[in-house]
Amino acid sequence: MSAATSSAVSVGVVPTRIPRASRASFFACAVPAEPEMIAPAWPIVLPGGAVKPAMYATTALDVATGGGHVARRLREAGIEVVTCDPAPGMHPDVICRAESLPFADEAFDVVVCRTAAHHFADLELAFRELARVSRDRVLVVDTLFMGTDVEEAERLRDPSHVRNRTEAEWRSLVEEAGLAIDEVRFLQSTFDFEAWLARTGCEGDEAADVAGLLGERVADGRLTLDKLAIRATKGV
Repeated sequence: MSAATSSAVSVGVVPTRIPRASRASFFACAVPAEPEMIAPAWPIVLPGGAVKPAMYATTALDVATGGGHVARRLREAGIEVVTCDPAPGMHPDVICRAESLPFADEAFDVVVCRTAAHHFADLELAFRELARVSRDRVLVVDTLFMGTDVEEAERLRDPSHVRNRTEAEWRSLVEEAGLAIDEVRFLQSTFDFEAWLARTGCEGDEAADVAGLLGERVADGRLTLDKLAIRATKGV
């Protein structure tokens, strides 16, 4: 049963393997605005320190998949993907929290988490779990801290928001999970403001308050937020 068609379960089973991609950049898939980041697959460090240079990643876990945008792009690249999310309505392959991933150690070549970690109740534990189930790489993309007004706007629009972090805080979370940072990219994400509000049912006076708190970040009906993308390697 493939990940694309399987029903959500409480404990996941890695789906049947599909043909590997000859070139696969998980960074590019998770950051669609940066297609130039598509690159050859990375070398794999084997036990004892030997390097196998032509090894291409074939499996990925998309943590807190939401609408499944990253998973779709990875599958289009020929990657075998398992999705997980705590919300059954997102129709993930596996229903679970990031703080408790029901997978074996090093179950996936790469683990991806895009624009979700700011909702996690225990970020330190969640990042340790991302590192634990990854065999080689972890990729995290999320929103940067932009001030207390933006934080208040985020919580008003979506009470499940916990907190955006500074660059230093995101870096620290990754490194404290035992990962070595390979690359950091700074991005600006711009999207339809009304659609963003509608996704959480934020309307009326609350929507007006959110707009006021965001100030000049909303222009011509579009909202711009600062993002950070971190690609990290698991220690050997």
